Amino acid sequence: MMKRNNGYIPIAATALILSSVGGIGMADDKAVKEQFDTLDRALKQQTALFNDAQNKLVITQDRIKAFERFRTFMNDGHPASEAKAKEAEKLLRHLELYVGSEGMRLELLDDINNLKNVSEDPVTIEKLEKLYQELKNGNISYGDARKSFTATADAALANNTWRPGAGMTGFGRFGWRKSDGMLCDNLGLENITVTAKEIELGRLSGNDMQVKDGFCQLSFPEITLSMNFKTAAKQYAATVTKISWTEKITSVFSGKNQPEAAIYASVLRPAIRLDVVANQMDVDINNFNPGNSNILVPQGNTIKAFPFSRSTDLDFSKNPALMNLPWIILECGDKNPRCGFVRVVVQFQDKPAKIVSSDKGITIFGNNKVGNIWLFRPDGVRRSPVFLAGKDFRAMTTKINRICGLNLAWPTECRETYKASPDNTGFMVKNDTSFEILKCYSNAVKAMPYSSIPPLLSLALKCGVPVKLSGTPLDWDIPTKYGPFQVLNAKTINYFIPMPPVWRHGLVADKSQKDLADIADRYACYYGKPEHCAIDWAYKGLSSMLMAGDYVAPEKRKELISAAEQSINKALTPEVFWNNYRWRIEPFSKIRYAMDYPRQYYAEHSGDINWGIMLPMYGLDVWSAYTGKDQAIAQNWPLLWSSLCYSKYSQDWAWMSDSISESGEGAAIDCLTASYAGWVGTVRLADTLNRKWEADAARYYLSRTALTHCMRFAYLEYINKEGLWHEDSEGIGSVNGFHEFNAWIHPKKAEPWWGACSLSGFGVQPEVFDAIPLYIGKQRLNAWFKMVKTIYPEWYDGEKVFSSGMIYNGNSGYVTLPFMYLDLCLGEKPDKLKYYLSKAGRNTEGYWHASNVVAEIASASCPVMFTAWPGCIMTGATYDAEKKIVEAKFDNLSNQPAEIIFNCETNKYQVSVNGTAVVPEIIVGKWGNSQKTTVAPGKNNIIINLGKQ
Repeated sequence: MMKRNNGYIPIAATALILSSVGGIGMADDKAVKEQFDTLDRALKQQTALFNDAQNKLVITQDRIKAFERFRTFMNDGHPASEAKAKEAEKLLRHLELYVGSEGMRLELLDDINNLKNVSEDPVTIEKLEKLYQELKNGNISYGDARKSFTATADAALANNTWRPGAGMTGFGRFGWRKSDGMLCDNLGLENITVTAKEIELGRLSGNDMQVKDGFCQLSFPEITLSMNFKTAAKQYAATVTKISWTEKITSVFSGKNQPEAAIYASVLRPAIRLDVVANQMDVDINNFNPGNSNILVPQGNTIKAFPFSRSTDLDFSKNPALMNLPWIILECGDKNPRCGFVRVVVQFQDKPAKIVSSDKGITIFGNNKVGNIWLFRPDGVRRSPVFLAGKDFRAMTTKINRICGLNLAWPTECRETYKASPDNTGFMVKNDTSFEILKCYSNAVKAMPYSSIPPLLSLALKCGVPVKLSGTPLDWDIPTKYGPFQVLNAKTINYFIPMPPVWRHGLVADKSQKDLADIADRYACYYGKPEHCAIDWAYKGLSSMLMAGDYVAPEKRKELISAAEQSINKALTPEVFWNNYRWRIEPFSKIRYAMDYPRQYYAEHSGDINWGIMLPMYGLDVWSAYTGKDQAIAQNWPLLWSSLCYSKYSQDWAWMSDSISESGEGAAIDCLTASYAGWVGTVRLADTLNRKWEADAARYYLSRTALTHCMRFAYLEYINKEGLWHEDSEGIGSVNGFHEFNAWIHPKKAEPWWGACSLSGFGVQPEVFDAIPLYIGKQRLNAWFKMVKTIYPEWYDGEKVFSSGMIYNGNSGYVTLPFMYLDLCLGEKPDKLKYYLSKAGRNTEGYWHASNVVAEIASASCPVMFTAWPGCIMTGATYDAEKKIVEAKFDNLSNQPAEIIFNCETNKYQVSVNGTAVVPEIIVGKWGNSQKTTVAPGKNNIIINLGKQ
């Protein structure tokens, strides 16, 4: 995780660090080389984008000229120099002005095509096809095409048509390492050269597994033992036949061009699988000790070991009771006793005929085909001298039986369509999946038309989250580190996911809380300048200051709003916008996505997509709600909507959605929280701007994100049940949910930020906290926070030094403020929170997001909160020192009456609008009841007299 500073990250396209004026020495030569390494990566990126655009649409002559100028300049053969680097960067900046615009056109082509593919109306399909061709050929501008598409889409939406959802053209969490073929933790796009002819396999790690002339070889660098899997064929050729965002399949052919096996490599399984089609498999084992090696056959709750020897002949046809589970373990001891054992699981799709062993290895004979060789990482392949016994054996038996016994895996292709439920409280979703045929181990092999339920939905059902399936899950529960798998007796999964609340936190300032008001005012700030990244000019400090507006001194608030207005209006122009949001391309699907807030543009380790893309949407929504100055947002909405494509395309149910970077790094922590907050802001912004199609789509993505976000806090009981604790933290840890490594837990020796980051996406957005208890209940949230406090009892002490070392300059506001706000939500008393605040305030790094937290604490005693005021701006709301009167002021900017919605914790109140008594309408909602009143155009004053009926 990169360290962020309170300043800003420059937006230069290549992040060139130019040497100082003067002679160029060795250090300067190194700097120039680094500059051109970055520029070379930029050229490769731009070449890929250019070629992709040319293949899909008629691109502009200006783009062609700009690209040729940059490419020619980079390839002119002149020696690298500081001056050349400056000129190259200038040409690159000019080129990028056209890239974003064409990226928007390509994204709209995808939108048109997706809607056309799921539409059931011939007239709609015809309109979309015509629009597609016009946009592709450049006969219509992007703006006109977007308007036409939106009108057609809105009409389709009115007919309650199914709409394309996640997985239609998405790439999920992607990135393949050329070195070992697996989904990677760091992605260098320029290094991806996987083609249909490539023979490199998905290896266990490094050079563990390769295709050789002898079919398929498994070896480990730290031991001398190796294994060679082969069939009766004399020659073999391997071809990569399929690559997707979850899986790579390599088919192995014999000399007669007949498939002998397929090798499946995927991060969504706990093992690489070698699927042997032939009915005979020889396993030659090199450098092993037959006297110290066994074939382990499970029998009930025990295991029987048959030693490798010339006399071992296991004939299952003559003795069917010999095997009662559909797998065996090859336990192979190295000749060097210090190297230990390697264990490989062989799974059978049908009863094996027999196994014959010798001092060179074994030969497996199958009735139809041998079955599967599972190469587990890291649990199945053991490199330990300890023989399987006791708890170790029972745990492995359970694991192998459940995972291999049904040959079950999450789909490699997934297509979702959705539509709003009739009562508009959620989304009905159809998940059309593509699976391997599931086969049950029995005397007769038969295909079963079952679909796998996404592991996250399965866990949600167990935790009582309001998710509904179209059928009853079968009791085939397969717990893995990444969630339990269940199956449904249907080819298509239909399910319902609820819409989360998107209400605002319109606070009523408590006049009696002068001390807290001073603190909120002290930390009110704004970091934005148009040349900064979008997270700075559209979010950083701005949202917190506006939500705490009535606690901020009027002159200071006016000054900060003025500065923000200038920055937002200037930054939200196409030229400046595309200088912030770089376009990247996913290497397999060729889908484009916007990138902001990277460590270094075009570098291999770019990150922070979620903060750079999603949090600005939250900031712009708060800006619109509290100032009404949304002209620049409305005018440039297509740019903003286009920038969200990474968060849309990277959503999938197999893992938590989504991640900090293309590689999937940090897939469980604050990147997900930032995504959730961003989708909340996007929904509200789209509603404000009356963008119906986008608002509905944003609600769907928000609903998916809400489930993944909230479920992180319900894992504790499941972790306890299945024993999925971090290896360094048995029985205790900071539970964050799915993660790239150590899937569930950050160990207790880690710093407390790893717990706080689940609550805070680079800030403290109250909506993030609202959803959790609604989905999983306060009891589970309390249990999670209790464990955090047990590990870090001094979490609130800003001066506390933790042994693990700390990100963000120690125990700063990035840790203390989110935990403090959670304590408030769970019912902690304001006096205790004031004490926490006094201790936490000794380290004020990250306190640009303190204003709204302090304001929420100060407003805790007021029973009224305003949750929506569409078409209006809230100019002020106060709670008198006697705790009797709430007074709120709203400017209705429209020419029509507007609705003001609020929540009141007491049933005793009287309401007047502009001096006239009114009776609010009670709105019954899925997540609780609200009160609604109406205000006329212009300025309005609402008085709520508490304690009166």
